[in-house]
Amino acid sequence: MGTRLDELLARLDAVVARDGDGTDAGDVFDVMEAAAGEDGGLRRLVANHRAGGSPGVLQTLTFLLARAAELEATAAEAAALVWDTLAGLRSGDPWARANLCTALGYLRMNDALGPAEGAPWPALWSFLAEGLDGPWMIQEAVSVVLPELARTGFLGRATPDECTHMLGQLDRLMDDATGYKRQDLVDARDAIAALGGPSGGGTPDPRGGTLPP
Repeated sequence: MGTRLDELLARLDAVVARDGDGTDAGDVFDVMEAAAGEDGGLRRLVANHRAGGSPGVLQTLTFLLARAAELEATAAEAAALVWDTLAGLRSGDPWARANLCTALGYLRMNDALGPAEGAPWPALWSFLAEGLDGPWMIQEAVSVVLPELARTGFLGRATPDECTHMLGQLDRLMDDATGYKRQDLVDARDAIAALGGPSGGGTPDPRGGTLPP
């Protein structure tokens, strides 16, 4: 006889089998939330759904990961699952990607990101770079989390060419940005420019950022 977690996962699989990629997040939230509350449940959900066949399932999964990352009591356990999900992500769904950025931000707030060498590379850099080319909500989410990741050593393996490319992405976004969104981009640009030299030796950008050395 299966456990309650097995039963919940079977119910989820049945909904996904019925609705496929059209599975609505509202139809699976309750069962996924219940599964995540079971011992090992969130880990099983990540193993089964991190690649993201159904946007509704992936959106719910990443929301639950962000919620776990926000709580100090569960942040450390959530960190490995967030990294696993990011490494296995095959979906461009904007809500799921924004949720992962939120999860990374919460992990940083709880000092639970873990060692920089444990982050999946080059998946992390690709995730951030793709986000800056994505819809506005992803651009904004990436620009918020990017500075802290850079300053804490998580982007230290980026090559000069990768940094130059990302600086170009940020420059293009800054052209139309105003207010707090622009400030987030300025902070992100400064952080990436600082990767170009051992002491963060960029030069001031008259628009409010830093140019690479």
